[in-house]
Amino acid sequence: MLTYRFIYTMSSKLDRQHRASDRPLSNLGHDDFQRAPFAQRIADTLVSRINPDSIVLGLYGAWGEGKSTVLNFIRHELGCANDKVVVLNFNPWRFTDETQLLTNFFGELAKTIDRQLLTAGQRAAKLAAEYVAPLLPKLTLSSADNGPSTELDFSSQVQALLNRAQPDAEGLRQRIEQLLADAGKRVVIIIDDIDRLEKGQIQALFRLVKLTADFRHTAYLLAFDDAMVARALGEVFSPVGETTTLQQAGQNFLEKIIQVPLRLPRARPDDLFGFCLARLNEVCQGQNIEPDAEDAQRVSNTLRAVLLPRLTTPRLAVRFANAVEFGLPLLYREANLADFILVEALHLFYPELHRFVAAHPQLLTGSTQRFNGSYEFLAEIDDDPKKPKVEQFLDSHYPLREERQATQHLLCTLFPRVSRHFNRSRSLFDDSPSRLSEIELAQRQHVASSTHFARYFSYTILREDVADQEFAAFLAHPPAQQYSTSKYLISRLGMSSFLQKLTYRVDLLSPDEAANMWHLLGRLSYSLSDTQTGWFSGRTDLSQGAWLLVALLARLPADQRVPHILDLLAGEAAFSCCERLVSTLFSRRDKALAQPVANQDQDETDLFTRANWEPLEQVLASALVERALQEADDQAIYSAFPVIGCRIMHFYWRLAANRPPVAEYVLPRLKRNPVEVIQLLETCAPYVSVNHEPPFHGNIERDTFEMLHQSIGPELYVAIRQVLGPISVTTYSAERFRSTPPTNEERLRQYVYLYDHQAASPAEPE
Repeated sequence: MLTYRFIYTMSSKLDRQHRASDRPLSNLGHDDFQRAPFAQRIADTLVSRINPDSIVLGLYGAWGEGKSTVLNFIRHELGCANDKVVVLNFNPWRFTDETQLLTNFFGELAKTIDRQLLTAGQRAAKLAAEYVAPLLPKLTLSSADNGPSTELDFSSQVQALLNRAQPDAEGLRQRIEQLLADAGKRVVIIIDDIDRLEKGQIQALFRLVKLTADFRHTAYLLAFDDAMVARALGEVFSPVGETTTLQQAGQNFLEKIIQVPLRLPRARPDDLFGFCLARLNEVCQGQNIEPDAEDAQRVSNTLRAVLLPRLTTPRLAVRFANAVEFGLPLLYREANLADFILVEALHLFYPELHRFVAAHPQLLTGSTQRFNGSYEFLAEIDDDPKKPKVEQFLDSHYPLREERQATQHLLCTLFPRVSRHFNRSRSLFDDSPSRLSEIELAQRQHVASSTHFARYFSYTILREDVADQEFAAFLAHPPAQQYSTSKYLISRLGMSSFLQKLTYRVDLLSPDEAANMWHLLGRLSYSLSDTQTGWFSGRTDLSQGAWLLVALLARLPADQRVPHILDLLAGEAAFSCCERLVSTLFSRRDKALAQPVANQDQDETDLFTRANWEPLEQVLASALVERALQEADDQAIYSAFPVIGCRIMHFYWRLAANRPPVAEYVLPRLKRNPVEVIQLLETCAPYVSVNHEPPFHGNIERDTFEMLHQSIGPELYVAIRQVLGPISVTTYSAERFRSTPPTNEERLRQYVYLYDHQAASPAEPE
C-alpha cells in the first residue's frame, strides 16, 4: 500500500466505518495524538481536588481538533473514581428558552446525585397542577334579577394556586446547594460543542454558568472554540462607552467565567500526516486497490509537502479520506490513482487553486516532449511576458513561503509543463510524469493528459468522451462487431479523438488486435478528412490515420507487414489513405537510412531492415501507381487526383517497376485533347496556403517548369502553344505571395516564358 503503511499503525484496531463517520473516540487505546495523558491529568486533578469550592475549566480548540475525544477520555477516567465524583453530561441544545434551560439544568443536576429537586409537597402540587386542575369544571352563575351571569373557571384558579407553591429560580438554587452538600460527591458538569450553538443560546448558557458557578462541590468543564464563542458573547457583554472590539469584549467576559483555560495540545504535524496516510491506506484496502510502488512513493512524497502547511486537525484528514473513498468508485479504472488522490488534496486544502486548474486545461495539459526533441514551456501572457499565468496566480494567492512552495510542488508533480517551467536549469522530479510523452500520459490516465483531464473535475465520463474501459472492450470485440461499434464511438468522440484514443493504445495491442485495427482503419479510411482542424494542429485525420497504420505495422510479426500493406493498397482502403501511408513509410525509410549504421536506432528500423528498404520502395511505388490508374479509370491521373497527381506521376511513377516514361502516358492524352494541359499545369503547380486560408495551386515556378520539361519534354510546350496561341510572352508575371490562385492563362504564360528564357531567371516581381 502507500508509504507509511507499516509505520503508522496507531489506528489499526479501529474499524473504517467508525473513522469515516468522524465520531469522537472513547477508547484510550485509540489515542492517535497523545491526548490521553493530557486527559488523565485533568481527570486526576478533578478527582483529587480537596477544596469544595466550584471551579470552571475551559477546554479550547478549533473545530475538528479533537475536543470531544479528549472529553470522552476524561469521562472514562472519571468513571473509574465514581465513589468520589459523578459526571453530568449536559446538552444545552434541547431547550428553547432561558427559563427552561435553567429549570432543566437544576433537574438534571439533582438527578445526577440521585436526589429529588422538589420536596414531596412540591412534587404533589406540580402533579395536581398538571393533571388534576385541568379536569375541574367551569361554572356559570346567574343573578337573581336576571342580570349578567358570572363564569367561574375553577381549573385556572386552582392551577395558578398550585403553581405558586412551586419554588422560584432562587429557591431551586438554594435547594440544589443543599442537595450537593448532602451528597458528599463532587459533580463534574461537562458541556461540549458550545461553539455550535446559536448566538442567543451561547449567551444564555454562559448566564447559566455565571449564575451557578459558585455551587460548592461542582466543577464545570466547557469545551469550545474560544474565538467563535468570544465573538458571540461580545455582542451582549461589551461594556458601554469602551472602544474594545466585540472579540476582545467577549474574551474579557470569558476570563471572568473560565477560571482555568486549557488549550488542547496541538497534534504533532508528523502524527497528523501519519494519521492521514493511515486513513488513505484504509480506503485503498476497503476497495481492494493496491497502488504500485512508484505511485505510492509519489503520493506520500507530494502529500508531505502539500498537506503539512494546511493539515491542522484530524477532522481534515478524515474529510480528505472520505472524499477519496467517495470519488474512487466514480472513476474506477478511469483515472490514475495517485493523480486522483493529489487532485482531491488540491480540492480540499487549496480550493482556490483547484478552481483555477479546472478552468485552465489549455495552460496545463500535455507533455513537454516534442518529436524534434525540443521542449514546450508554459504560455506567456501580455501584461508580464516573463511570468506565465500559472506563476502569477501562485504569487498572488500564496504569499506565505511554505504554502507557495507546497502549491508549486503539487502542480509540478501533476503537470509536466509546469514542472518544466519551474525546473528549466535542473533535472525534473523523478517521481512525477514530467518525462512522459503525450501517449504515455494517456496510457497511464494522468490528469495532465488532455483526454483525461476533465474527468478529474467532473467525477464522471462526459458525454463527448468514452470511458477507457468501454474503449478497451471495443478493442476486444470480434472483427465483425468492431466496425459498427467504431462508428458509434466516432459519433460520440469525433474522428480525431477516436484516432487519438486508438493511438494511445497501440503499444498495448497484441498482434491479432493490431491486425484487426489495421483492417478496421482500412474501412474507416473513406471517412478520413485531410482538412487541418487548427492553424497549429499540424495534423489532419488523414495524416493521423497514416501514422497510426505505421504504428500498427510495428505490432505485427515482421513477415506479415508487407502483405498487409499490399492488401491495403490493392483496394482495402481509400486511395488518399494509401498514398499518405506510402508517403509516411518513405519518410521513415529516409530517416532510417540517413543514419550511420553504427548509430542507427533500432526503433527506427524495426519495420524493415536496411537491406529490405530499397527493394520495398519499388514494390510500394508499383502497387500505388497501379491503384492510381485503377481509380482514375478513363481520366488522366492529373485530372483524377488534382492534389497528389503530380507526386504520383513524377515520384512514384519513376520508382515503379516496368513502367514506361511518364511522357508516354501524358502526351497521347494531350494530343487527343490539348485543353487537358491546363489541368496538368494546375495539378503540378505548388500547393500553397496564405494567411491560413484554404490552400490552392499557385504559380508555375522554375523548379516546376524544370520537372515538367525533363519528364515530358518539348512536346508539352507545343501542347501549351496550341491552347495559348502564338502570342509573345516577354515578362514573367506572377505575384510571389498571392492570396488567390492564378488564372489558367497566367500559368500557360508562365510556362511559355520559362521555356523561352531557359538560360535566364525570370524577372523578380515587385
